[in-house]
This record gives sequence, structure tokens and C-alpha cells, in this order.
Amino acid sequence: METVLFFSTITTIPFDISCERKFQELRKQKIRIGSQDLRIASTAIVNKLIVVTRNQRDFQHVPGLKLEDWSLEVGH
Repeated sequence: METVLFFSTITTIPFDISCERKFQELRKQKIRIGSQDLRIASTAIVNKLIVVTRNQRDFQHVPGLKLEDWSLEVGH
């Protein structure tokens, strides 16, 4: 039951036409990142969000994308 309650509070963010435009713009830049990751990045940029991921290596090449890695220890 706790799981259902937790997920009922999450808002999904649509991949709309603005996200698609950003996605196509970034694809033209030939950024070496998977298509789904590029869609995530595009959605985050358009909606002014931060992507929380341990995958800094791929996402760091996306211009304008804000990243955070919560797996890192504080102070390191």
C-alpha cells in the first residue's frame, strides 16, 4: 500500500512538441548519447529541471543540462 501511495504523488512530465524540438536540435549537434537519454535531457532542459543520475559521463556532454549525482558522498 505504501508503494501505491508513494507513486500516486509523482507527476509525469510529457514529452511534448517543445521537448521534441529541443531533442532534434541536440541530435543535430551529434552529441554521443543514447536516444532515450537525449529525450530525458531534452525534457529536463525545456522544463528547467535537474536530472539526478550517476551517469554523469554521458549526460555531461549535453549543453544546458543541469545534473546532480546523489550517490556521491557529501564532502567528496
